[in-house]
Amino acid sequence: MRAGTSASTLSAYERGLVVPSVATLDRIIRASGLVATLEFLEAPSSFEPRNRIEELLAFVDGVPSTRSRSLIAPIWPKEPVG
Repeated sequence: MRAGTSASTLSAYERGLVVPSVATLDRIIRASGLVATLEFLEAPSSFEPRNRIEELLAFVDGVPSTRSRSLIAPIWPKEPVG
């Protein structure tokens, strides 16, 4: 492997069984010909973490707790409410 990581380990990452370290993730990304970047942005002045938590809880309450043949789920708000 170009990333120096075995196929079985990559598979475990893909299935969420194992979490790679930041260094390993960077190596895998670079082996794919990409570069990862991280950008910190200032939150909008109207951003209220409490409102987002309340929206998240309402969203989770709307997600069906059992499987069905069709996907019926609430839509997450695109913009912060408030």
